[in-house]
Amino acid sequence: MPNSAGKKISRILGSCVFILLSAQIVIGCVWGILNFTSFQEFPESAEMILLSSGLKLKYDTGVIYPALLLVVRALTLNGPVRFYEVMYVLQLSLAFISWHTFAVKLLPFDSKLLRIWFALAVVTNPFAMQCHLAVLEFSFVSSFLCLLVTFTVRFLLEWKKIGGRFDVKTAVKHISVTSLFWMLVSLTRKEFVFIGFICILILLYRICVNLRSGTKLSKLSPVIVFIIFFAAIHLIDGAFRVSKPLLPTDVVKRSAYTRIAWTEDIATKYIWPEHLIYTVGPDLLGETMFDPGIVRTRFTEAVEEVYGRKETSDTFVKWFLYSFKDNKKGILRDTVIDMAGYVFPPAENEAALSGTVLPGFATGNYDVMRRNGALLTKLYLRLGSIVYIILAAASVLLLIVRKELFRRVRMFAPAAVVILLSSLVYTFYGSNVWDHKKALFATCIWVGLFAALSVKSIAGKEEA
Repeated sequence: MPNSAGKKISRILGSCVFILLSAQIVIGCVWGILNFTSFQEFPESAEMILLSSGLKLKYDTGVIYPALLLVVRALTLNGPVRFYEVMYVLQLSLAFISWHTFAVKLLPFDSKLLRIWFALAVVTNPFAMQCHLAVLEFSFVSSFLCLLVTFTVRFLLEWKKIGGRFDVKTAVKHISVTSLFWMLVSLTRKEFVFIGFICILILLYRICVNLRSGTKLSKLSPVIVFIIFFAAIHLIDGAFRVSKPLLPTDVVKRSAYTRIAWTEDIATKYIWPEHLIYTVGPDLLGETMFDPGIVRTRFTEAVEEVYGRKETSDTFVKWFLYSFKDNKKGILRDTVIDMAGYVFPPAENEAALSGTVLPGFATGNYDVMRRNGALLTKLYLRLGSIVYIILAAASVLLLIVRKELFRRVRMFAPAAVVILLSSLVYTFYGSNVWDHKKALFATCIWVGLFAALSVKSIAGKEEA
């Protein structure tokens, strides 16, 4: 295809994407205004409010969100402004600042207005807006991850370009900034200790390889800073956590059960191992039929009280092996579907709401979201999923007809590492319990990619 024809096609596609995302911004702002004074009644929100009263951490939530919620609730007590409205303002503000920073630091946008438009396009996507206007930690998680990825990529590019000409002071500054955002996201959701660790490790490796100036002892400074932040994360989290952390081996064993065996429990109408039935009792088993999250929390706790930590993990491994042996193909299929859903959430959400796959938490999220403005929410969320699927196809076509666009959006590639790691972690949180709130960062990255491609394809300028 001639280059001029490719440019024309890309400009047409880019203009369509730009118009669709601009319409999303308008609808998202209207939905946000209509829902700003409403409290979305997630079960997790009630638990978060309860958690903020004592700051005794259990399960996956870190200390940052409930601690902030505790302060906000105290400041707004008997005041004209409700605590959740303050949280909404904080979450929306942090999200906008984070994605605007992403555009400023990584994307070749010449116009300030385009950077603002980019941030608004990401912040107002329907999956994000539901989290920004909810008393949940997932909005903060996405924003902190955005900042972590932004500065990690920015510093990596600087080290690649200039390399050994950086001094120790600059190296310490870079590792301190990225470690700070690693600490923030880790103390918001504990699973991001591992995911953020990979980002910091990549940057630290680049620094250690390229750092040339300074004494041997001073060259260890970035590593020492990294270790200090690592220790701080575990000390702060441990100070508020009521149970001892699991060993990595126990985490893997129990994840194998919730990922694999729970699939088989669905297939066999919840025929649990006989010894587990006697252990936890029929009432708790009945609850797990309707809320798979209980398997990882209350159900596991009940088993652990009887058998102890090690025996519980070993028992779950036995049931995992038993289940996997009987249905390898079905289990692998469900695992791949869930993992793909965390990589590209809009498709999984649409499949769940249309009944193509098991709904997980998709229908529950939708029911909560549409309680205030059902018709607008249906247009906003359901069509949003379909439009994003179309935009993904349009983006692939844009990259085919304009190969030079790869260079202009290459900053999104490192975010793929975070998305893949998140997908791996959340896939093993449990089978068929897909939740778009946990996949928020992936959704935002996709919307950001659509927005960046549309702007650069419309501009049509060649890079120097």
